[in-house]
Amino acid sequence: MKTHGLPTVVHMSNEESPPASDDRCIQDDQVSYYDTPVVVLASAFKHGVTTQSIEHGVKNALVVEEVDVNPLRFLILGPDVDGNLLELVVLDRRDGPCVIHAMKMRAKYQALLPKGDRS
Repeated sequence: MKTHGLPTVVHMSNEESPPASDDRCIQDDQVSYYDTPVVVLASAFKHGVTTQSIEHGVKNALVVEEVDVNPLRFLILGPDVDGNLLELVVLDRRDGPCVIHAMKMRAKYQALLPKGDRS
């Protein structure tokens, strides 16, 4: 996964899916503008963030930072569908990137956000 070519489609992994009654799962083909679909693992739903909000955060990322190299992981800070900032952790795997963590952005990441022109 390249920091400048973010994928546009997020879908649920068939390997680790929430219960059948969970409507957060997008049952879609693996299609992406960048041909790099991102899988959302069940662990990403631990804090109640929906698939739609995860997708929105990835598509509209404000910050993409490499946080570890073994295994390669990226921190993405981006808005959910309501505009609230999320922190997302994406693991770069051999078979494609996957979101492993999603939650409301914590204050410790505030300094990473771009500074706007306040003149």
